[in-house]
Amino acid sequence: MTSQDNSKQSKWSFLIYSILTLYYFGAIILTYVVDYPTFQNVHEHFQSFMNLTVRIREIGFIPPAILMLLSAFSLLRFNQTDFPRWTIWASIGLAIISVITSLFVVFPIYLDMQSLGFNAETHQKLVTSSMSFQIIPTIIQCIILIGLLNIYFKETQPVRRWLFIVIFFLTFYTFGFAMFDTTESPIWLSVGEKDWMAFRHSGTMGFAGFAVTYLLPGALPMFLMIPLFWLRPKSIPLYLPVIRFVLSLIILFVTATYFAPKIQFELDKRYSLSLMEDYWLRNYGRYSLGVISYILTAWMFLKIDRNKIKQ
Repeated sequence: MTSQDNSKQSKWSFLIYSILTLYYFGAIILTYVVDYPTFQNVHEHFQSFMNLTVRIREIGFIPPAILMLLSAFSLLRFNQTDFPRWTIWASIGLAIISVITSLFVVFPIYLDMQSLGFNAETHQKLVTSSMSFQIIPTIIQCIILIGLLNIYFKETQPVRRWLFIVIFFLTFYTFGFAMFDTTESPIWLSVGEKDWMAFRHSGTMGFAGFAVTYLLPGALPMFLMIPLFWLRPKSIPLYLPVIRFVLSLIILFVTATYFAPKIQFELDKRYSLSLMEDYWLRNYGRYSLGVISYILTAWMFLKIDRNKIKQ
């Protein structure tokens, strides 16, 4: 096996680990901030509501969590010369704590509520377990990841390096958040009209919390893409951030002119099955543009030449 092959394997291994870690982080933050507070406000069709919640977790959360843990172990094989060994083992240990909690503590609570209904004591156990053994370990894991990204691209000039790291981090954090925000819209259909307003306005920190955890991190990469035109790592072709910026503008325009005023704001005021179905059917076009943006960001990662000392 040539050294060039090892370099490619190293880059792909670290890219996959980074994306899955940030996706996982975004997913558990959405679950904690947006989903958990709604459980106590759904009464009319709670079993159907939990059936859909469990199904979405089985497809969109558990497999990526397991893959994230496996990808952490892959760093030992493909990236052991890139990073201090303790950082890899710390990342593995934190991933084990978080994923085991997800599989053997949090998910069984979902199943209990699916069969037995809502219980305030069980719900509190869910919230406490998630914060202590999912969110806190994953935050530490992401802090270590930021350090690993800094080490990995150390040959890139600091301003260029950190600009890209911030864009990369926010992009894939919001990937996990956005995926669940999109796929969970069918859950709205299971909420009865009597519960709708309480369900809709039951976020942990209200709109401000949603803005801080999702809207701002989701919009910031678009604005940071402009300085990236000039301050990108030199091996990244200009067309990649330009295309990414244009796609972000389209997403912003569609959101600001259609999804926000004609669906989201209306659903904040009233129950409407037709609006929910409309959101469910049309949102995948917008999310598809987002997926292309994620691919372009990953492509930029792969394009960075780690061997260029002077850029």
